[in-house]
Amino acid sequence: MTYLSFTGNADLRKANIRALLTRAYEFEKSAYKGIFDFIRYVDSVKNSNKDAEPAKTLSEDEDVVRIMTIHKSKGLEFPVVFLCNSTKQFNETDIRSNKIITHPDYGFGLNYYDFDNYYYYELPQKKLLKEIKHRENLSEEMRVLYVALTRAREKLIVTGARKKAAAYMEKFIDYKLNGTSYMLKEMLCDAKSYSDWILGAVILNGNYSKKDNSKLFTLKIVNKSELMLDISENTDTFSFDTSLVTDDINSKVKDILEYSYPHSALAKVASNMSVTELKRLEMSHEDCYVLYANSKLKSPVFYSEAGKFSSADIGTFTHLVMEKLDFSRVGSDEEIYLQIQKLVDDGFLTSKQADTVKYRNIFRILNTSVGKKMCEFSQSLKREYSFKYLMDASELDGSVVSCDKIVVQGMIDAYFEDSLGNVVIVDYKTDKVTKGPEEIKERYMAQMKYYKIALEKVFEKKVSAAYLFLLDSGDVVECNV
Repeated sequence: MTYLSFTGNADLRKANIRALLTRAYEFEKSAYKGIFDFIRYVDSVKNSNKDAEPAKTLSEDEDVVRIMTIHKSKGLEFPVVFLCNSTKQFNETDIRSNKIITHPDYGFGLNYYDFDNYYYYELPQKKLLKEIKHRENLSEEMRVLYVALTRAREKLIVTGARKKAAAYMEKFIDYKLNGTSYMLKEMLCDAKSYSDWILGAVILNGNYSKKDNSKLFTLKIVNKSELMLDISENTDTFSFDTSLVTDDINSKVKDILEYSYPHSALAKVASNMSVTELKRLEMSHEDCYVLYANSKLKSPVFYSEAGKFSSADIGTFTHLVMEKLDFSRVGSDEEIYLQIQKLVDDGFLTSKQADTVKYRNIFRILNTSVGKKMCEFSQSLKREYSFKYLMDASELDGSVVSCDKIVVQGMIDAYFEDSLGNVVIVDYKTDKVTKGPEEIKERYMAQMKYYKIALEKVFEKKVSAAYLFLLDSGDVVECNV
């Protein structure tokens, strides 16, 4: 809690921690116990797509302005209450727009359509149901209005906005002049908003004033122009006495206002980065690359079942084959093909996925000098090796003057040790080779550099060579890192 006190929005953060502890205590009282079940419970809450109620940072007695719906205010009281937007019309779209109106007690009402003469009309049952639902809606709105009008202990202020407000009020004054002192049935049923009921009741009661607070109710019509702030250039300006402001005070204020955080460059550097992200940052033709913005969605199941695979899908299938391949049985392309079919039989791949793997190019690569060496030292071969290591932030951004570290993580397709104990890195690529192998080499040179740094730091052994196996063309490219 002490740490949270120095973070942004500290009160809410601490309230959320207390709320989490409260939920944990309540969970422990249930039939389930332990951290595992509690994490599963939290995951179920997240997956239910229901937002948990945010922690409250204010007490009920806090002296603040609260904004809430009428339903939320039920059971609460306040000294002063504003009921806003009372002229908003009741929502009756379910009555006006539906071609079929249903009711749990009275069934449903329909329109009659005469397709020969191109007209339709509402059947009597539908008209009856519309009237019933209209009155039920009004009853519910009246109950909600009762809640709103009974929340204030000292003063209730009702606001509304409408055109020709004076003429609107005259309608109720005419009723009063004709001797009506209470809301008539048609006035209640024809109401379109809360203001129809409120103004009608106040004016017909007669205990109101338009000028002062001498009566129980005060009615005021406020024009729009009276509510707008005057921000014109002619507005009076204020002058301040600056005689007490010394140069020392001026200097201190200037230092505060112009303060620049000395490590602001670190804000642009992520604390955890993958080798792929580092590679993209270093590529000269991707200067505008934005971290984490380049995301790819998984191909839909129906798309894959139809035999249509993206380049990323084909790369995944090929990498799986290279991960599972037995390098002691790669004497011919037929042997490699049979191993791929075994993966299909074992359920690792479907037959359509296996057809995308260019097994002849795999055989061609493994018959190169590098490929033969990898097969020869297959006992020391490690595949799909994941790593993490610390790198100085200044290596990534020269403007960073700090000893801060960032975590670099990645996964190497394969590496092995040769007869001299040196490490050889192998990375599989399924990119289309359109402009020659050198294009692919340039694209992945930075990635291989970070692979070399990672293995040399982890194993404290020299990386003697790094190769790209271009599985689309069957070529091998050495990267001089």
